[in-house]
Amino acid sequence: MIKGQPAETVAAWQAVFSGIPPAGYLVRDAHPKYWVRFHTMPQNRRLPKSPTDNEVVLYRLNKIADTLFVAAAEVSILVTVFDPDDAILRILTGYRLGQVTLIPKEWLSMLEEYVDTSQMTIWASAIKWKPGCINDLFLAKALDTIGSLTMFAPELRTAMCPYDGGVDTFVPSSDSRSHLRQKFGSWLPNAQTPPAETT
Repeated sequence: MIKGQPAETVAAWQAVFSGIPPAGYLVRDAHPKYWVRFHTMPQNRRLPKSPTDNEVVLYRLNKIADTLFVAAAEVSILVTVFDPDDAILRILTGYRLGQVTLIPKEWLSMLEEYVDTSQMTIWASAIKWKPGCINDLFLAKALDTIGSLTMFAPELRTAMCPYDGGVDTFVPSSDSRSHLRQKFGSWLPNAQTPPAETT
């Protein structure tokens, strides 16, 4: 599964999003014209609370990721963790993510405005994308048990950053953004919930 070392993954991110940490809210502020947000739970709910909810979250995240990354040779992953427990560490090492030993100073400077970075670690690697290949990470982020999860394809300049209740996506053109909005229009934050059918 592993395609790149953590330092290489950080360098690839920096080449596309220079100086911006891999956190959706910061990438969104820096690149608003390439940003599209989708909800991963119906009725704007945040956390999945049942196996059925988990299935909905995984279905939506995998569909969006497949659209963004199906043409990519590889997809890089960056995970931010605060005080991880054994279960999270097992997930990280199970996906062969390695810890970033030198976090860029500009990342720390920006992140410190929002979070306590004293116990923060960042884990990274690169994978060949296929639907379902990182479901454990998707669920960990959906349940808010990791700090951030970022996926990106350097050569396509596409990225996605799931959060509890949704996902921020980033694409390099207005045409790409329009395509995403059209394809997943019912998952947009302002999409109307269809009325219940009556007989």
